[in-house]
Amino acid sequence: MPRLPKTIIQNTPNHKIETPNGFEHFYAVNKIERDWCVHLIGSDGVELKCSPRHPLFDVNSDIILAMDLKVGDKVQAKSGFIEIVYAEIVDGLIELYDAVNAGKDHTYYTNGVLSHNCDFVGSINTLINATKLKNMPFKDPVIVLGDMDIYEEPQEGHVYTLVVDVSHGEGLDYSAFSIIDSSEFPYKQVAKYRNATIPPLTYPTVIHNAALKYNEAFILVEINDIGQQVADILHYDLEYDNMLMVTQRGRAGQVLGGGFGIGQAQMGIKTTKKVKQVGCLNLKNLVESDKLIIEDFDTIAELTSFVSRGYSYEAEPGHNDDLVMTLVLFCWLTTQPYFKDLTSVDARKRILADKSKVEEEELLPFGFIDSGPVIEEVAVDRGDDKWLWGNDFEKDSTPDPKFH
Repeated sequence: MPRLPKTIIQNTPNHKIETPNGFEHFYAVNKIERDWCVHLIGSDGVELKCSPRHPLFDVNSDIILAMDLKVGDKVQAKSGFIEIVYAEIVDGLIELYDAVNAGKDHTYYTNGVLSHNCDFVGSINTLINATKLKNMPFKDPVIVLGDMDIYEEPQEGHVYTLVVDVSHGEGLDYSAFSIIDSSEFPYKQVAKYRNATIPPLTYPTVIHNAALKYNEAFILVEINDIGQQVADILHYDLEYDNMLMVTQRGRAGQVLGGGFGIGQAQMGIKTTKKVKQVGCLNLKNLVESDKLIIEDFDTIAELTSFVSRGYSYEAEPGHNDDLVMTLVLFCWLTTQPYFKDLTSVDARKRILADKSKVEEEELLPFGFIDSGPVIEEVAVDRGDDKWLWGNDFEKDSTPDPKFH
């Protein structure tokens, strides 16, 4: 079971790290437990224990992973190049540390050995191109409210979407949500929440308050597991109206809708292979073409370890993808015609009007009103004008040859 990284130093001007450019600032130092590590010893006696995928530099300045080094290989160090005289995979629980976003080149010295930031080099076979990941800028939130980071406050008239991933709150993975401004293109992640210990019974209140703040945002909850409970509390207990519903349409799979029409509707979405496949493909296209703006550090860090597994993508062992999955589900949403209508203010009003009409038709009984038989007679006045009367009086403008 993956264990969560813990930040022990973050965003402080009082700490710097040694890099090839001198002592420079860094974003954070993370600590994480691993079940195994690589133990390296250099020819100058330097010793290094690191993650198997920890990136170092060979004599050609190319990145080489620690697990790929063997005795006789050389790596770059502060003193020049050192030869590896001992390289072994060691099983057993170990605490490792990583400096995140250190220096302008993302490189720093670890026990005198030149290393690259693990979290931003991009693993092999990541969903997002590794070059794109390395060049994605992040910024500090403008407001921090507990475990919620806000990068842009809500704007009047904008439509927001809040996508929810739910955990059991036992510290093994995160309960997380992303808030995306979906009224403008490119889309933009404006806020995020992440907490590994919040109970599922408490989580809906946090979601509810955030959604209200962002113009009564549309909420989509992933309901594969405990998420169904969270969706039900939001809808039935907190009586939140803007819950997105998905309808099962046979071979067509899950389709976003208003909860009425043919098919079985559910409050939220189940992450099936098809949903994940569509969401991942669209996430890749939107991020790499700058049509989805992500400036949150934790989300970008998760993207760097979101790698292919067979015909799908998931987090590497020891990493998490809870924030990434909120974006995968949002990108699935963007393919749905109903969602495109919702994010248009005029279309949204039309949909709500149509839904109200359907509800009225379901409530009102169907029938006829009998006003009695229709009586019709004809008369001609002195000016030879022909008149019809019955339930209503009407002048017949059609000349009748019999009276002319």
